[in-house]
Amino acid sequence: WRGPAATWEPHIDDGWYGFNDMHAMIAFAGAGRSDLCQRLLKVMRETATTGTENGENTRLVSLPVAEAVLAFTQGHYNAAVDTLLPVRLMAQRGGGSHAQRDLIAQTLIRSAELSGQHGLALALLNERVSAKPQSHFARLWRERAVRQMAA
Repeated sequence: WRGPAATWEPHIDDGWYGFNDMHAMIAFAGAGRSDLCQRLLKVMRETATTGTENGENTRLVSLPVAEAVLAFTQGHYNAAVDTLLPVRLMAQRGGGSHAQRDLIAQTLIRSAELSGQHGLALALLNERVSAKPQSHFARLWRERAVRQMAA
């Protein structure tokens, strides 16, 4: 994580595209660089107050995702769930590919599991399997969630 964090650090004050800021947060949080995480959140909060399209997308998607990523890496799984749940259906506004946005869904599901919200995790996984019936990964993950609920 140190390499990607070092790559993003020179751009931390740019605030020109919230999608990039979300990726920077993943790198900074993964590297354990809470100083850079806090600095980036400050920039993102300032960007979110602007009347630009990026400001709106940062306010609605990028900032909540960045906050949830940080909460997740700090073990605050309930906070990650609370922050990601309202964002998941509008994540496309933040940009990126389906695969990149899927990180939001996966983080939400895992946060629900780790916070003990197994019913929510299972509901999200059922939704995922319905949307991606060919996904072996989704089916295995759902099976694990079913076992966790039964335990």
